[in-house]
Amino acid sequence: MKKILTILFLISAACWLGSCTRTNETLHTLTGTYAGTFDRYQWKDGGATTVHISFTESGFSGGSDSSGFPLICAGTYNISVDSILFVNSCDYAPGTDMTRVLNGKYTFVEKGDSLFIRRVYGDFVYQEDVYRLRKQ
Repeated sequence: MKKILTILFLISAACWLGSCTRTNETLHTLTGTYAGTFDRYQWKDGGATTVHISFTESGFSGGSDSSGFPLICAGTYNISVDSILFVNSCDYAPGTDMTRVLNGKYTFVEKGDSLFIRRVYGDFVYQEDVYRLRKQ
C-alpha cells in the first residue's frame, strides 16, 4: 500500500510540474527608433502627442513634442510574452506626476514594423495611456 501511495505521489508531482509554463521568458529585444503618437484617455480622448523612442538591446531613450507628458527620458526595458517593463533611470523634480513618466509594466503588441504599448490605471477613475509607434 505504501508503495502504491508513493507511486501515485510521484505521478501527481510529475504531472503538476509538467503543467507549469514559463510566462516570464524574454522573447526578444528591440533595436532602432520608433516614432508615432501618445494618447492619454481619461473619460475621453486627451489628444495625441508626437513621440519617439530609440531602443538598443537593453536600453531606451526618447522624448515628445510636449513638455508636460509623456516624460520618456532614458532607461532599460525587458519584453516578456505580452508585456514590456520600462525602468526609467532619470531623476524628476519633487511633485512630478509619475503617471506621466514612461516607467513600469505595459501591455505590448508588435505587428510588423509597429508597436502598440498600453497601460490602464485606476479602479474608480479610468485612465489609459496608449503609444502607437512605427519603426523609422
